[in-house]
Amino acid sequence: MLKNKTLALVLALALPSTALAAGKAVSNDLGFKTTMEAAEAPAMPAMEKIASKNTVKDWTIMVFINGKNNLEKYGYMDVNEMEMVGSTDDKNVVVELGVPSGSKRMLIVKDNDRQNITSPAVQTIAKADMGDYKHLADFVKWAKATYPAKHYMLTVWNHGAGWLKSKQSKGISYDDETRNHISTPQLAQALAMVGGVDVYTSDACLMQMAEVVTELAPYAKYVVGSEETEGGDGYTYNTMLTDLPSDPKEVALHVAKTANAYYSSDATQSVVDTSKVEKLPAALDAWTETVMTNLSTGAVKNIARQTKSYAYADNKDLVDFVTRANGAMTSAYEAQIAELSARNDDASTREIAKLEGQIKNITKAGDKLVQFLTSELVIGNFTSSNMKGSNGLAIYIPNYSTDKNYAELQWAQNSKWADFLKWMQAR
Repeated sequence: MLKNKTLALVLALALPSTALAAGKAVSNDLGFKTTMEAAEAPAMPAMEKIASKNTVKDWTIMVFINGKNNLEKYGYMDVNEMEMVGSTDDKNVVVELGVPSGSKRMLIVKDNDRQNITSPAVQTIAKADMGDYKHLADFVKWAKATYPAKHYMLTVWNHGAGWLKSKQSKGISYDDETRNHISTPQLAQALAMVGGVDVYTSDACLMQMAEVVTELAPYAKYVVGSEETEGGDGYTYNTMLTDLPSDPKEVALHVAKTANAYYSSDATQSVVDTSKVEKLPAALDAWTETVMTNLSTGAVKNIARQTKSYAYADNKDLVDFVTRANGAMTSAYEAQIAELSARNDDASTREIAKLEGQIKNITKAGDKLVQFLTSELVIGNFTSSNMKGSNGLAIYIPNYSTDKNYAELQWAQNSKWADFLKWMQAR
């Protein structure tokens, strides 16, 4: 089941919030029971051994679970998965689980109970707006202060729509009660407010886009996410938290690899090294200048239509688009060379040499850009076998007109991509 597909079916399976508010265990078709009251919590001495405010561990893993929508029951499922591993001597696993009946912040403790969430609530919030970036920042501040570590990873768990900001498509973390959500600029603001993290991950659909990683780059060393929609139950947290490395880069790669491995189809996960993001605007701007010089708008529109796209058709794989456009430019020159070759005179020979030089330059520039995108910027790309053409980073290429909200993004302000889209859309 996908996080932003077949929503009516997911909603029909959602757990009754009234039972949760009463603190009753609720059975469901996944074979476990959940309770927000955590009646069988471990004794406090065991808790103190696992985590102390004065203990600085290697990692604090923070998971912001917005279950105030039709994904509620999957939030309980994922917390149960976390409890299969729990916090350890070298890592804190800290969760805010927000559901219609309230929000609880928990230090995750290992248990052998697949039927109940037993980790005790450290903090309870009666009414939490899980679509408010300030509340997300408050959770991270609290987690950092309460469970200090050498390194921090933040996961935002919920629906996702990439950079988009509209009535239907809302960035990330949709709160159906408040009708609020976190836009891409607001997500960056939240990370800025907490001093950033080593690794940021979106356990949400469609978030691994150039527009999103550019916004987050100043506040996270590595960004993990999916170009495509994700399964409704998202990450497999017991696998993700097992044998977690100590180095931030290796942690990011581990998260992406284990997240992708669970799904047999329609799965993508990648890791972006944000230290390389500042090179992307100039590299892509130079390439789009070449495209506009050598191809017509009609040709580029056709290339865009053939490029690998995702649940939102305007989200295209960047490398696939670049590769196809480079091929089209080369083919256009090769066709001219074929015509000139038939003339077999000195003038045509000179023109052929000129065209061959242009092909060489286009090929060299294209190969250099693809190399940068696939080796320096995207340092890990994990996809299922049916996701050919997915290279780890999507970009916005609308078929018709550019969304007016696009101008709010750092990407649109610091690159010429919006100008390229305007040129491409011209009749």
